[in-house]
Amino acid sequence: MFPTDDSCTRPAQWGSGRLTRIYPPQLTRQRWVTYAQQSDNARWPGANHPTQMLLRYRKAHRTPTEFTLQFIFFFLLPQIVKKLFLSLAAACAITTAFAQNQATLDQSGTSQQATIKQAGQNQALVTQNNGTGTGGNNLTSSQTGSYNYLQSTQSGTTNSADYKQNLQGSSYAISTQTGTSNKITSEQASVTRSSAAAYFTQTGTSNEATLSQVDNVDGQGGTVATFKQTGNKNVASIKQGDAKTGDANTATITQNGDSNTAKLEQVGVLNNATFSQVGNSNVIKGLSGDVALQSGTSNSLMISQTSNFNTASVGQTGTGNMGTITQGNQ
Repeated sequence: MFPTDDSCTRPAQWGSGRLTRIYPPQLTRQRWVTYAQQSDNARWPGANHPTQMLLRYRKAHRTPTEFTLQFIFFFLLPQIVKKLFLSLAAACAITTAFAQNQATLDQSGTSQQATIKQAGQNQALVTQNNGTGTGGNNLTSSQTGSYNYLQSTQSGTTNSADYKQNLQGSSYAISTQTGTSNKITSEQASVTRSSAAAYFTQTGTSNEATLSQVDNVDGQGGTVATFKQTGNKNVASIKQGDAKTGDANTATITQNGDSNTAKLEQVGVLNNATFSQVGNSNVIKGLSGDVALQSGTSNSLMISQTSNFNTASVGQTGTGNMGTITQGNQ
């Protein structure tokens, strides 16, 4: 049954070229006979057939490379595929959960009224186009729950947008207004350790944007408010944090035009405020007085006012705060 020489490479003695391909050439006749004798106690039919014995020998004497490849293909790769599948399923579930409620409203004309009220995980998209009319459009939105998203676009005259988002998770408000005497009023109030973001853009004259981001628990972080106003006589107001402090809030106001006003009040730790006003007769002041306020620890403030007749009044109280004011054509 076994080859008579030690080279063990002649297929005629085995009766099959296949055995020659899988037979280890380094195996001598004596080692093969010893291994075959150790296999006599195998419990399945044909266990002592040369093919079965050769397969068992190769399994018992795998090289490091063979072991590594088998580990990758038979153990590691299935685990990776499984984790990728579970991650994809989780991502699909999160996407579905984020947009549990969806509302889309498109209005064109004058004197339109839009009211959105959602509870849960919400998404609202509202468009109001005033055209050439003189009547103003009104949007009122209330979102209660987690992972809220609100986006609105208004054009024309005397439009108003009023948002309220009560947070249990991250929420976002994005509003764009084009025209004259438009107004945005927004409130984002947190009841858990969550964050909020608001992005408001207004183009035109005598527009107003007001935002209150209030954290009702200690340690809310990452709240962001970004206002951009282009035109004259615009007003931007931001309040972040409260008596329980808010951490790492960011307020950014950019105003291009004349006679614009920016108002600020920040309370907490590691808050940051950046104001940029380009034009004449612009003012930076407080929400309820002539002085913008930062109160807390390690807060920073940077103000840039370009052109003439500008005024910036800021008060910082606490420890480790930094303030920089640059005025005029540098």
